[in-house]
Amino acid sequence: SLFLFFHLFPVGDIDTVCLSAVGFRLLVLCVVFTSFSIGIYHARGDWATMGGVFWRTILITTLIGIVLSFVYAPLTWCSFCPIGTLAAWAAPRKAPLPKSFVSVHIDHRCTRYKKCARVCPMQLAPYDSRGKKEGFMHPDSFKCGKCTLGCTSSVLLSANLKQPCHR
Repeated sequence: SLFLFFHLFPVGDIDTVCLSAVGFRLLVLCVVFTSFSIGIYHARGDWATMGGVFWRTILITTLIGIVLSFVYAPLTWCSFCPIGTLAAWAAPRKAPLPKSFVSVHIDHRCTRYKKCARVCPMQLAPYDSRGKKEGFMHPDSFKCGKCTLGCTSSVLLSANLKQPCHR
């Protein structure tokens, strides 16, 4: 079945933007939580069976994540996993960010070399928010600031560091 999947969808054909679409994320969230809930219901209070439901859910989602990371890109699973979906809904969407987050602002001089997107663990496009007052506020962003390491033109600014970020 895995051979058939890769035959129908050759590597690179599925766009991670499609995988992170709200409808697809809700579908995955509902399928995983429904499957988990049905398993817990059928356990009928048996702790060993409930443990098996947790174990099976973690095993299946981990295997899916590993396969996707080798086939498409690292952290592809994170763009639509149920926990990532819930975290994106709870992520701060307005500045100022909590102190533990790195606030990234893209200067209007950004030339869109896209080097920041290549180093982003979530394959996001920080350059799309150039010149915005609030900075890069994508809900799937870890707010880790790794994108600032990829920028060689010193136009990505970290509000936490108050200086251009580059190597």
